[in-house]
Amino acid sequence: MIGAITSLLPTTSGFLPGQSAASTASTSGFGPDFLLSVIGSRSTSGGAVYDSNGRLITENENSPNVKFRTQALEQAKTLLKIGDPAGARAAANSVLKRNSSDAIAAAYVGRTYLAEGNYEVAQRYFSRAASGSDSEQIQSDLRIAQVLGKGKDEALGEIKRLLRQPATSREGAQLAAYVLDLDPGNIETRVELVNFYEKLGRTELAGGELADALDTTPPEKLDLLVRRIETFNAAHTEDASSFDLLAQVYVRSGRLTEAQDAFEQAIKLSEENIDFQNQIKADYAKTYVTLARDDKTAGRDDEARQNYLKSLDISSSETTKGEYSDYEFDRADREIRAGHLKLALQSLDNARAYQPGSASDEKKDALIEAYERLATKLVDSGDLKSAVDARYGAFLLDPADDTRKRALANAHDAYGLDLYGKADYRGALRQFKSAVNYYNTDTSYATHYADAQSHI
Repeated sequence: MIGAITSLLPTTSGFLPGQSAASTASTSGFGPDFLLSVIGSRSTSGGAVYDSNGRLITENENSPNVKFRTQALEQAKTLLKIGDPAGARAAANSVLKRNSSDAIAAAYVGRTYLAEGNYEVAQRYFSRAASGSDSEQIQSDLRIAQVLGKGKDEALGEIKRLLRQPATSREGAQLAAYVLDLDPGNIETRVELVNFYEKLGRTELAGGELADALDTTPPEKLDLLVRRIETFNAAHTEDASSFDLLAQVYVRSGRLTEAQDAFEQAIKLSEENIDFQNQIKADYAKTYVTLARDDKTAGRDDEARQNYLKSLDISSSETTKGEYSDYEFDRADREIRAGHLKLALQSLDNARAYQPGSASDEKKDALIEAYERLATKLVDSGDLKSAVDARYGAFLLDPADDTRKRALANAHDAYGLDLYGKADYRGALRQFKSAVNYYNTDTSYATHYADAQSHI
């Protein structure tokens, strides 16, 4: 948003990016709403004069000209807010075409060029607006455009100077907002704004700026952000949000162990705010996903599994479930090819257990086929017990399919016959009973069950 401080409103659940602290005239005194209300008394047009609040005083406010002007400037304001300077400029220019001396419209056009970084043209329009208005807001916009036109270093120096004095701090915050709108990764400017907010005791706004910086600071400036957040955290050790910020910046820096410690502290301090705590847990869980991916790349399968499970234990997300399920599926394929059939069965069981409900039919079918392929190999290897388990895994994925149900019953029957031949009649009886439970009219299963029972 142009002309509004790019930071956060106070929240009860931490420093959550998304809305500026000065996004409305009632809370800030900045921005398009403020501009619309403070244009000076010298805004004039042929046959019309507007007072210091932008209200027409010599023409009926219900006249077509006044209605057109109001609607066009409201449209310009809205388009500026949503980041469409070209559209806002067209709306404001439609007013200037009817009245070239309209200060409000000229100021809006100036702001559209400011939003695009065209400081030279912005200065021309602000000068034009200032010549028809005694508004301090327009004068401030003009000075800001002039400073920005001199470069980043000059702007940063001016921001520091303006924020230092209460009388000029509002203009300094506005200048900082313009800089950050045009260059969100300007961490030096953002730190100055954070320092200013902390001096005012507006911790939620300072934290909001730091939260925004997490997503915008370039890698080469990350050390500066880390140091500032560490300082912020040291000053707010009873605040769960400050530990969440610390954990997040450590994650960005690759310091995952330190991030996990900070997340743990944030979770402890957020016990009375369950929604915020759940968000912290979700962020915390992602650190283990990152570790799991690193382990997977390095071929550390056991460590990867452990880290995925730790992540899911902290916060069970459908996305992580799907990723972990896919990992176990791929691992099972590798284990089958290596001849590690029991390990492959464990991996397929994990893939099935964590497959999210949103999984596609293709993924479910692929898992069923993997179970069936493994079952065949287990039979060939003589491990009929594990073959039953593999058939059961396929059946659980599609219990309505009679082919899989029959394959499971046959696996129980085959394993029962194997145990029967080894004189393990009780074990055989259990397997035959399972087969009968699936198909109680099958005479072959029933006969095998009766034979085993006769030996007990």
